[in-house]
Amino acid sequence: MGQGGGPPTAWVRRAISLSALAIAATVLVGGAPLWFGVALVIDALRPRRLAVTRALGFISVFVLCEAWGVLASGALWAWGLTGPPRDRWLAAHVIVQRRWAQALSRALVSIVGLRIEVEGPVPSAGPCLVFVRHVSMADTALPMLVSAIPHRLSPRYVLKHELLWDPCLDIVGNRLPNAFVDRQAGDGSSLGPVGALATDLGANEMVVLFPEGTRYTARRRDALIARWAARGDEAGVARARALLHTLPPRPGGALALLRRAPPETEVWVLGHLGFEGATRMTDLFSGRLVGAQVAVRAWRTRLSELPEDDAGRAKWLDQAWSRLDAWVGGLRGTAPT
Repeated sequence: MGQGGGPPTAWVRRAISLSALAIAATVLVGGAPLWFGVALVIDALRPRRLAVTRALGFISVFVLCEAWGVLASGALWAWGLTGPPRDRWLAAHVIVQRRWAQALSRALVSIVGLRIEVEGPVPSAGPCLVFVRHVSMADTALPMLVSAIPHRLSPRYVLKHELLWDPCLDIVGNRLPNAFVDRQAGDGSSLGPVGALATDLGANEMVVLFPEGTRYTARRRDALIARWAARGDEAGVARARALLHTLPPRPGGALALLRRAPPETEVWVLGHLGFEGATRMTDLFSGRLVGAQVAVRAWRTRLSELPEDDAGRAKWLDQAWSRLDAWVGGLRGTAPT
């Protein structure tokens, strides 16, 4: 196993994940008439707007996208042996990343029936840092859907290292500038790789970070408050209780990026509401996400407008998250107490 209990070494991990992908693709494609027939029968007996059939359709698209991405990465590996310019070789990987995300985003809209409504401007030019609310597996694609794809930005992601089990993210993601971090490591070892993502950020590039560190649920919020209360962290308890719809942001990764970002960088906080019905892949079968309307809003601050010290920037991040939480609460008709 890797350090911090992470995934095994790359070759072992990929041998397992690629074998699983091959089996999944074979079973889904080969048995498609059977699986979809069963799904339609279930949907007929338990009417949920064809939830099971839609979920199976999206999962099939996901598996096929994974298979395509792996094949494309293999072709790019072979091309790399011929000695192409490295910038062209990496640019080809960005295209694969964009096409992969675009196909999945379109599947969410066309198969699951998501409706995305954006209020106001969103990140459209780099260099920029994008700090995103996290409640669902689906919201990881939101920066790609509203910014990277329509405005042709190249994203750099800070991702949990468990996602290395996704073969496309593992192979292509490790060839491009991304950071896979161990969220449980308490020694700050991940902050260097995270900060490095902002060092040479260009005019068509963005870094995406989920400062909460994990998906928000009310249960996780309550558990966090109880844990901080048990160790006498009154300030932490106050921070968590001031938010109803988000978790308090962890400042480490954000501060690492802000320290090393170019002076002209724009910092965005990306809020959304509507993805709460899909915290896990299996939630797709419940139908809660079918036809969901996702509201999106972003707030922009220039790096030059932020305090220069870490304490001031951490306070700004808390204030920005409080504004985000209030916006979500306003749409839901609730407010922090």
